[in-house]
Amino acid sequence: MIIRADGRLSVVDWGQVALGPRWVEVGYLGAVLLREGHNLGEVRRWMWRFPEWRRTPLAVRRTLADAMVGHTGGRDTWWIGLVDTPIAG
Repeated sequence: MIIRADGRLSVVDWGQVALGPRWVEVGYLGAVLLREGHNLGEVRRWMWRFPEWRRTPLAVRRTLADAMVGHTGGRDTWWIGLVDTPIAG
C-alpha cells in the first residue's frame, strides 16, 4: 500500500504489475469478485461506477471478454455477461 502526499491510499499488486488501460483493471477486478462468489448484477453495478469502464465502448469490452474466454479454453464464459451494462435492481 502506498499513502500519497494528498492522503489517498493506493493498493499495488506488484505480482501482476503491467501498463495498460485503466478499464481493463476494472474488468479483471470484477472477474475476481465473481470468482469469489459475488452476484453478477452487483459486480456489474460496482464496475459501472468507474468512468473508465463506462466510457469504454461495449464492443471493446466484449473483445476483452472474448479473449479471456479463449484464454481459459472456454471455461470462463461468465466474462461475456460481465462486460454488459448493469442489471437494474
